Amino acid sequence: MTIAIRRRPEAHVGALVVLFLGALVTPATAAPPTTADFETAEPAGSFVYNGGASSVTTERQTVQDSEARARPGQVGPNGLLNAQFTIGDFGGFGVDFAATGSTGPQDWSGTDGFGFWFYGSNTLLVYQAEIFDNRSNPSADTAERFDFDFKDDSTGWRYVRIPFSAFKRATDFQPAGAPDDGLTLTEMWGWAIVLPGTSGASQTIAVDDVGPIEHVIQDFQSGLPSGLDANGVGIGFVTFQGPSSTVAISIGWITSRGICALRSASHRRMSCAFHHRKLGFTDGGALGKTTVN
Repeated sequence: MTIAIRRRPEAHVGALVVLFLGALVTPATAAPPTTADFETAEPAGSFVYNGGASSVTTERQTVQDSEARARPGQVGPNGLLNAQFTIGDFGGFGVDFAATGSTGPQDWSGTDGFGFWFYGSNTLLVYQAEIFDNRSNPSADTAERFDFDFKDDSTGWRYVRIPFSAFKRATDFQPAGAPDDGLTLTEMWGWAIVLPGTSGASQTIAVDDVGPIEHVIQDFQSGLPSGLDANGVGIGFVTFQGPSSTVAISIGWITSRGICALRSASHRRMSCAFHHRKLGFTDGGALGKTTVN
């Protein structure tokens, strides 16, 4: 993989990655979305870039739940990506889906946005999340760029959730041949975190679970919907069972590595807990709605 870079004219962002790749043919069907969770390794296609007046290094690290950089609600070890940088002109890091060993273009049209966990230090520096949309030439990096700026205005972990409607077509740079057809989401080629100028000072951040946000049907953040409609029929989550069975539903906290933990959205620790007092249904039992996101 060869990475070429072009300087951005804006003060807080220095460069945009242009990925020139050889002889890649777009598959008939784009791959499903993936999330960079850094549990065992950096994903294939990971890259860093920087100008001559900057340095950028990234390292996958494992953090224990007793350490200062443990995620909220973390139980056990967690993998993350640590980035250390000094930006005098430009720099950043990201993932190129067209790289050898990666997925090829992905279809994000069924997702709600782009998000990631971000560990900051309240520096008030402005970062940029950038996503690479469809190409006019699948054999070269002609992907249309869309950007969203966010500020490091808190200390510790926070989840940066960006709806696709908040992304704007990049005006400071587009690669030659980039389409101008809006954010289509059906052929995504990668993402990058563009780092801010640091006036010669070294900065350190961390990110985790970077990728598209899965569509949430019921996130269980506000309890279970319940009640009766105008005809007296139960709405929302209901149970039914035979005389020899008992079914109960409740909201429960579980760890990020629990059996049914939510892993790919902003809260990996929530799930609907289903408690069956009798493990074998002798005459049948079920939930009226059992989707767990």
